[in-house]
Amino acid sequence: MAESLSLQREGGIAAFAGVLLLLANPIVAAEPPPTLLTQDMFNRYRGERTCEAGPGYGQIRASLRAEAAAARSARYLQHDDAPEQERRIAADYDRVAQAAAARGCPDVARTFWGYILEDYAGPEHEAIRRRAETALGDLNTTPTRQPQ
Repeated sequence: MAESLSLQREGGIAAFAGVLLLLANPIVAAEPPPTLLTQDMFNRYRGERTCEAGPGYGQIRASLRAEAAAARSARYLQHDDAPEQERRIAADYDRVAQAAAARGCPDVARTFWGYILEDYAGPEHEAIRRRAETALGDLNTTPTRQPQ
């Protein structure tokens, strides 16, 4: 019996210590992680010989897939940070599309701006949708050139 009380006391102390640790280091669930895209990825992509076959482009695509999956999951699970994650991935699609357009890769740019128009509707995405539509219109009237 005394052994049972000792174990209960130790278990209670351990649980209390765990609660204290959580209070001392609060986890901020509402704060979404920062973008996975880095300037180094963009620099690498800008220096590649092709629009879609280089390691920089592959790294960008992998990062975007991870961010998009996190945003879809947050929306499905109704997390508080879902709208922020959706804004971040839409902004990252826009950044990649702009980089692709600037280096003469209109098909890549169209793809990413198309993702914005297909996947992000509603008033909260109106500004980025308008930017994507404008950019696509400009892209369609600009003569294409080979990547540098």
